[in-house]
Amino acid sequence: MSMSTPQQLVEHALATSTADDTIVIARDTSSANLRWANNTLTTNGVMVGVDVTVVSFVAVGDGVAVGSSSGSASTPDQVTALVTAADGAARSATAAEDAAELVGDRTSPDWDDAPDRTDIGVYDAFAPALGEAFRAASAEDRVLYGFVNHDVVTTYLGSSGGLRLRHVQPTGHYAC
Repeated sequence: MSMSTPQQLVEHALATSTADDTIVIARDTSSANLRWANNTLTTNGVMVGVDVTVVSFVAVGDGVAVGSSSGSASTPDQVTALVTAADGAARSATAAEDAAELVGDRTSPDWDDAPDRTDIGVYDAFAPALGEAFRAASAEDRVLYGFVNHDVVTTYLGSSGGLRLRHVQPTGHYAC
């Protein structure tokens, strides 16, 4: 069974929605971390996941009603469930006071690119230095606790009006 790409999940949601307009945001996240306690590395690893948000817009007598649904989704069936929930929420909502026209047809040149990812290699320089810090702290009867975390989130946004945008955001966190 092959994995669906974030772009395929966005396109599936847009094709499945029965709302008048739809916006879909798929966020592909990869995260690499190191955690330590008592001058010892306790855990490390890489995690990946995809979250999808569907925002449905339905014309009502006096304007446009909006509903949304979000969740972890990596299969078309999971995305269909989010679409059904968002479409239903929009149909049961009252008109939004701040409704505006959606941005139209525009595509990022990198829309078709695979998600950017981080991996444990991001710590190739840091990990050996951490080992040296453990040795120095132990020699001085100090105890080190902490973590480092590196995330890369690639966001894909698509709309029923033809908008297709992609954005990559790397982020790092630490605590000692």
